[in-house]
Amino acid sequence: MSQRTEELVKRFEAANNTLIRCIEGCSEEELNMTTSGEGWSVRVAAHHLGVTYEPVIGLAQIIATGTEWPPLTMDMIHQMNAQHATDHANVSKAAVLESLRDGGAKASDVVAGFSDEQLDRSANAATFGGPVSTQQVIENVLIGHVDHHLGSIKAAIGQ
Repeated sequence: MSQRTEELVKRFEAANNTLIRCIEGCSEEELNMTTSGEGWSVRVAAHHLGVTYEPVIGLAQIIATGTEWPPLTMDMIHQMNAQHATDHANVSKAAVLESLRDGGAKASDVVAGFSDEQLDRSANAATFGGPVSTQQVIENVLIGHVDHHLGSIKAAIGQ
């Protein structure tokens, strides 16, 4: 594993572990509090992260391997997120934590396998408005996604 890859893995794992500790410490009442940024419950926002690790890291793999970018729009992503919020409104704390642990471990393993050359590879990702590298997807979408939702979650529960 290269130094760059190792740093990305450490950053993602630190963010995910912080989120896990936050959710572990939540009462059922706190899990039901609504986040202002998303308008979802804390439980839904955290579960959303856990289940999106795999598709996000899949997008990074598409870029890293030079595979053709899928016809994915932000409207499609927003629609999927809204459906997830509806479908998982009552997701259990155990299921949330399982999604974060399992999804996080899989994402870390994939990131750890990227070479520096793959991290530098770019694709014209219309979803994100133009050219984006594998490393940018990891930093801005995978890690940044956790940071964004974790901030909303902490604000909702008063941390």
